[in-house]
Amino acid sequence: MSIKYQQAVFEAQIDKASVEETRKVTFIVAAEATGKEHRNKFNYNWENWQLDNFNANPIVGYQHNVYGDNMCVAPNPDDVIGKATAGLSTFKGKRAIVADTTFEPADINATAEKVFRKVLWGSLKAVSTGVIPIGKTETQYTKNDRGEVLDYQINFPGQELVEFSVVNIPADPIALRKSLKSHTLSALNFVQRSLPEFSLNDLQQMKIQDVLDLFEKRNSLADLGQLEMDLKVADANFNIYTEQLNKINEKKKWTS
Repeated sequence: MSIKYQQAVFEAQIDKASVEETRKVTFIVAAEATGKEHRNKFNYNWENWQLDNFNANPIVGYQHNVYGDNMCVAPNPDDVIGKATAGLSTFKGKRAIVADTTFEPADINATAEKVFRKVLWGSLKAVSTGVIPIGKTETQYTKNDRGEVLDYQINFPGQELVEFSVVNIPADPIALRKSLKSHTLSALNFVQRSLPEFSLNDLQQMKIQDVLDLFEKRNSLADLGQLEMDLKVADANFNIYTEQLNKINEKKKWTS
């Protein structure tokens, strides 16, 4: 499943008289009016939005950390900060996806409470959509007379809303570079915890293949230790032996 992110228009509607009790904020999470103004150049097909799956599982996240596929950051249920109902409406005279959002209570999620307060105070001012294209996207280029690319946009044949997130800095190349640097450091810290005999500085001097080789050696030694322990157990039918042999053959298949 390939998730694509787009900066969304921040246009929060807050009923200040009741917001403390309801914890409800309405967001414009995507708007036709912005068109190519989006930083990552997505051009949605506004005739083909899929919202049913989102409304069946209405995930509102923080920083898009809701997919559980980042090896550098452990999954955290508190990154889901609320629930919402999304629907098609209008914004600045054009179509928009509007989401009535309820933030989780402070007593079950301190992250949700923090984000909620920052939204009300105004220091968090961006939301971003996570979408899956329905069909194949096409990149359309704008060129000058010499054939040089001046601009581009990514045309979606349709799109499914998977989640939307309150974010610090949305869809910005500089923000992405900062994020990459942060994740790289997190990955190195993870490796260093797994290979404590090496310092962080040692690992920074290594090639990626050197680190992978160390992991492979460590895993092989662990496998041998487990095999030795297993074979000490009485196994009249050779079940454990057969299971270990299958594991070894499977590894050979993937490494040959």
